Amino acid sequence: MSEQDLLREAIQSVDLMEFPTYYQQQPMYQPSQQTMIQPQPLIQPVQQTSGGSIQDKQIALAVLKELKEMKTLLYPLKDLCEMMAKKQQSCSVQFQAQEMKVPVRFMTETHHGQGRHSLSNCEDLYQRGYHVSGVYNIYLANGAKLSVRCDMSPDTGGWIVIQQRASASDFYKTWEEYKEGFGDLNGNFWLGNENIWRLTSTGYWKLRVELTYVDESGYAEYDTFGLGDEVSSYALSVGGYSGNIGDGLSYHNGRKFSTHDRDNDIRIGESCAQVSHGAWWYGSCHNSNLNGDYGSNAYAMGLNWYQWKGHDLSVTTSKMMMKNV
Repeated sequence: MSEQDLLREAIQSVDLMEFPTYYQQQPMYQPSQQTMIQPQPLIQPVQQTSGGSIQDKQIALAVLKELKEMKTLLYPLKDLCEMMAKKQQSCSVQFQAQEMKVPVRFMTETHHGQGRHSLSNCEDLYQRGYHVSGVYNIYLANGAKLSVRCDMSPDTGGWIVIQQRASASDFYKTWEEYKEGFGDLNGNFWLGNENIWRLTSTGYWKLRVELTYVDESGYAEYDTFGLGDEVSSYALSVGGYSGNIGDGLSYHNGRKFSTHDRDNDIRIGESCAQVSHGAWWYGSCHNSNLNGDYGSNAYAMGLNWYQWKGHDLSVTTSKMMMKNV
């Protein structure tokens, strides 16, 4: 196992995303109400060798051991915070692992009985200096950890990718599969309607759709975006279009989500999901169908965006992303 693999394992053990090779630990505990606890240093400064990385693996092993000890120490302090919160006092526990230039933090906060992890979306990560697109862990409002793909494009990074298609892939899935999510976060996937609802149920979000067709590319962006819960059949809320591929979603605003085994469209006599071989917020039937049959140019069955390529051409790639605003 390489030193980078060891470091990655170490970081996941305390729910961090990335970690520098050389760093020093600076623990801090800053509760309110004049209560102060000074923990002992958990990780001593690491000295870089003249060779640059000769001792990286030994360092990484030491990091793994020390970070697990840090996690063990963190929980009693978190328990103390929760006790204080029950008395309507606020408290925060923060440990900062810092390289010479780039700080990386693991922080948990409790305020008046409500727990909240500080990494709740890709924008949080982007603002903390994570500018490489990839898979990260974020935290839902209920405290559950969720792995997501973050698009960290320069200047506009911080997007949570909720759908991605770039090659042949089966998206003709059931209601439950679309509810829970499926696929490979490094390839073709749907994040899951339940996850999208839980994320968009807090705060305000916008949506960006990026499409390519052969050597052409374009985008559509919406100022508002959200899904209802399962009782509403994950009804779509979207508005405020801008872009260069036309508005392929406004027709679907307010529509319920449909799959081939759960027909919620307004078409009489047949199911849009079955006719279009996809899953979407169908009306009767669609102006867009990005979960259709990949590569199919059969009428209205492919990855269609009617305002750009009509119902006869299937786009080559699609990416749907949302961002907290």
